[in-house]
Amino acid sequence: MTAPLLLGLLGDDRVYRSPSPKMHSLALSAAGLEGYYVPLRSSAEELPGALDALHRLNFLGLNVTAPLKERALKLATVADPEAESVGAANTLKRIPSGGWAASNTDLEGFARAFLQGDVEGPALLLGAGGAARAVLAALKRRGLEVFVAARDPEKARNLARAFQAESLPWGELPLEFGLAANACSTSAREAFREPLARLKLKKGALVADLNYGRADNYFLDLAREKDARFHDGLSMLAEQARLSFLRWSDLKDISIDPFRRGAIVF
Repeated sequence: MTAPLLLGLLGDDRVYRSPSPKMHSLALSAAGLEGYYVPLRSSAEELPGALDALHRLNFLGLNVTAPLKERALKLATVADPEAESVGAANTLKRIPSGGWAASNTDLEGFARAFLQGDVEGPALLLGAGGAARAVLAALKRRGLEVFVAARDPEKARNLARAFQAESLPWGELPLEFGLAANACSTSAREAFREPLARLKLKKGALVADLNYGRADNYFLDLAREKDARFHDGLSMLAEQARLSFLRWSDLKDISIDPFRRGAIVF
């Protein structure tokens, strides 16, 4: 009898509000696999011990969310080129002999969710954390001119420099953008109303908020005001989850449907 697959999501308290357990439970059922996907709270300081304990408990795979993605890459035993190029890991797979193999499915997940069809630049990226790194890599791979803005100007400059992009001071947005992507941990109106008051968007621009389930959402208001397209992060979450699941299960393919249904249930 094969033991059930043990999978989990590592992050701060937000893991308990994530649709990921539902999404992966539906995927396990669709694939005919027995297993469990559980939320696991950890701080950056606790992460090394958590990874050791989960390895001993025979967890096969882990998703890593904010604010642990960059730390997870540093703690991994090996990393694929995608994770190395991004500088952050959102997916870990157990190495039986010890340690974890890191990958990043956020980059392709963002591209599949938001960069299909016509997307016009320049692009504005808000935020400078682990998720922002994957978004910036995807935007540059698409060939778009990208400008990074964050509350911490030094972080914005460092991130932009790492990907040969440009940085803008928080609140100074002199260009007209074809895409605006929010990779900050908040979508709250109060956080963005003043710094983005003069933001200009091209006709039909795309506004992408990597957060989801936020009733207080400045970016939804922005898209309505500017007659732009709006998408929240659930579609990206489903896309990156499917790619993570394929890495853990070694399946050649699986439909996106169970991941989308799990997100919709949320």
